Amino acid sequence: LQEKKTKIAEEYISISFTVIIAKKIETVVYSSLGIEKSRTTDETFASFGSGTIVHKGGYILTNYHVINSALAEPSTVSSTNSLRDTTETTTSYIVYVSQDGGDTCYEAQILWTGYNFDLAIIVCSQFADLSAAPLKDRSVYCASEDRIKVLEEVITIGTQYNQENYGSATIGTISSSVMRSIYGSDLQLNYEYLIQHDAAINHGNSGGALVDMDGYLIGINTLGIDNANSLFYAVSVYPIILILPIVVANWENNAQKTTDVSIGLSAIDKLMAKNLPSSLIETGYEDFSEDGVIVTRVEETCIIENIQKDDIIKEVKFTNGTDTETFTINNVYDFLYARLRLHKYNSAIVTIERNGETLQLNLTK
Repeated sequence: LQEKKTKIAEEYISISFTVIIAKKIETVVYSSLGIEKSRTTDETFASFGSGTIVHKGGYILTNYHVINSALAEPSTVSSTNSLRDTTETTTSYIVYVSQDGGDTCYEAQILWTGYNFDLAIIVCSQFADLSAAPLKDRSVYCASEDRIKVLEEVITIGTQYNQENYGSATIGTISSSVMRSIYGSDLQLNYEYLIQHDAAINHGNSGGALVDMDGYLIGINTLGIDNANSLFYAVSVYPIILILPIVVANWENNAQKTTDVSIGLSAIDKLMAKNLPSSLIETGYEDFSEDGVIVTRVEETCIIENIQKDDIIKEVKFTNGTDTETFTINNVYDFLYARLRLHKYNSAIVTIERNGETLQLNLTK
């Protein structure tokens, strides 16, 4: 058994990375005639996390919150001195990956971000030949026999605490078969369907692998409770199982990035109404306690035709020829997952409740 654990850990260490965000400052000085006089570039360390290859070709899975600063557009500040020279200072952020704690770094590109899931996929061609971790849903919509069990052992892989501790492995157990929810944490991320475990992780483990004893990647470590003991959480890989083939196809066929899971509306469910800080709940929805999710705001980009504020989304049914699939909507994440499934189907019907009446609306891509 020990040999099996060691083998799993070593295999994951070989496909795991430190994901580093560097701050790049480029300074260009122009004369009063617009002629470039000098140009300097400086890169400094900004932050880091962890990541794991999930598809051959160098596709690496990490957390959204690890790479989100690199999503910002470059910003430029200009100034003019007494000689009428103009200095333009441009600040941007670059994503690098490393397997030796940052001594050797390779630039990576961000291909997809899922803010609502705190997940992101990046790619680095330098590691295109490395094998990929096998993914398995064991917590969200899996069969009962596959569901995670209390006190089953799991392994975490990642860069712990600082970059010198790259390729670290810890072991622990699943603390609960109940999928946990945490609301209003860093970046105002609201988490549902979190896997709770007690395998030691630190801040640098964000984006690193949570692995079961069959060698499956089942979660991505995303947070811990700093003022508690051994209370750690991972987001399920379920969204990645759905979106990864699309991300890979878009990049390899068209060199296109894949957009976020955009739905064009805001909604809350009864757990959010109960647990979110009052400052994060829109007025009038504090006492929502029904099944489904209630729409609190509709945007022009909304993917549900004719949806209205205060509609309650109950169900999404997909159709592709003779194939059908139905999602019962119990919380906001159910609807987000349903949105991901839309890539596979030709059409979908959303069942809503409006003023006590049941209606069916079209869900568009």
